[in-house]
Amino acid sequence: MKRSVGPELKRMILAGILALSPIAPGWLPPSASGSIPSPAERLNIVGQELARWELLRQLPLHIVVRGETLAALSRYYFVKLRDLTAVNQILKPTLLPVGRILRIPPIRRDSGVLQTYRFANQETVAGICSRFGLDRRQFRQLNPDFVSETVHPGTAVNLPRPRPAALRRDRITRLGRPVRGSISSRYGWRWGRMHHGLDLAAPRGTPVWAVADGRVAFAGWRGSYGFFIQLQHLEMISGYGHLSCILIKPGQWVRRGQTIGRVGSTGRAYGNHLHFELEQQGRKVNPQKFLTL
Repeated sequence: MKRSVGPELKRMILAGILALSPIAPGWLPPSASGSIPSPAERLNIVGQELARWELLRQLPLHIVVRGETLAALSRYYFVKLRDLTAVNQILKPTLLPVGRILRIPPIRRDSGVLQTYRFANQETVAGICSRFGLDRRQFRQLNPDFVSETVHPGTAVNLPRPRPAALRRDRITRLGRPVRGSISSRYGWRWGRMHHGLDLAAPRGTPVWAVADGRVAFAGWRGSYGFFIQLQHLEMISGYGHLSCILIKPGQWVRRGQTIGRVGSTGRAYGNHLHFELEQQGRKVNPQKFLTL
């Protein structure tokens, strides 16, 4: 009968092997004299490295998808770019392969990107996330000790400080086409009120595609939108309304160009079309500034 070896014993065995090995591993630095470290020096180095591994193990993970960059990820998680590269020992920040697992460092409280916010009466976590353009992952990154969905007036949380309002096309990942169709109504004032999206007419059942890699934040019925999908991307949220059917589930990760639903006329709609909208930092923006149709 085999005995299972616990993690603590495994670490002790590893430390002993590395300390007594006649050939120092490549990541062990030379001693002050430039020679191979002594067993005692190796054991000290290994102890420091094991402590570092233990700290890294507690950090949240992120799996890189197509189109993501370290700069965009540092903004998404509100961490400094140099901290992100240092924790993950990245020597060439421009080379970020799809599928790589990154450790997300803690946010520096003195970085100037955070502010303390206190909940007012009847405010909810979902409402605050929508107002500040956050998803739940970002909120947990900012408030790792906040576990309750029930909040009381005066409860303090960390939220990002407002960023400059100016929107630049080059700050957003290039967007794909949401559907093959023609524009039937543009972003702007319509019938005495603001139309916060772009309507693209297409036959019922036409495939609707994700404009960028992202996570499904919402998929279901939403009032006048009918069947509606909301995708959370690194620096924006995309919305797809009046669908005839939904082909994905909340929490699922989708790829750019993936079919997520089909054109319809559910909700308050006149004829089959896709209502497409974009949101950044809690406010709707003109989709035509970021789409190639």
